[in-house]
Amino acid sequence: MRKIKLALSLIVIGLALLSWADKAMTPAIGTEPGNQAPNIETTLLNGEKLTMSHLRGKMILVDFWASFNANDRIENHTKAALLESYGQNNFLKGEGFVIVSISLDRFKTPLITAISNDNLNYSYHVFDARGSESPLAATWNVKENSKYLIDGEGRIVAAGNNLQVIEDALQRLSQNS
Repeated sequence: MRKIKLALSLIVIGLALLSWADKAMTPAIGTEPGNQAPNIETTLLNGEKLTMSHLRGKMILVDFWASFNANDRIENHTKAALLESYGQNNFLKGEGFVIVSISLDRFKTPLITAISNDNLNYSYHVFDARGSESPLAATWNVKENSKYLIDGEGRIVAAGNNLQVIEDALQRLSQNS
């Protein structure tokens, strides 16, 4: 009888530990590498709806930028080059690479001019005319340019305020030689 009680106790403890371990494997939602990325549900500049679930399975660069920021404008050419280099690649946890540009601008005309002049020909441009006070900026805790690389499972794998961190992560995670 004593052996049965001991065996049952061990089974209960084991199940409790497995339950706890399973919850520990679910990442917290946040903006640090390793976190599950906050959801983005918004309207694009072209009027289409965007949700992160539409991009699930791809590597995603979430890029907060502004047309009036000189450093951001310089980096726009690098973003275009990254998209050209990695757009069709397979990654450790993702197939393909896309960029979601979230504008911190308050005026639409300079943003559209910058998109055109800098050849940002990808389709995911977000603008709400609220600048750094937009709901997305608040959710992502952004005050100025910030970049987040999200894998196909929705986890942040790199974050920073310059593209070198993102490019290093793309190179490291790419399965194309």
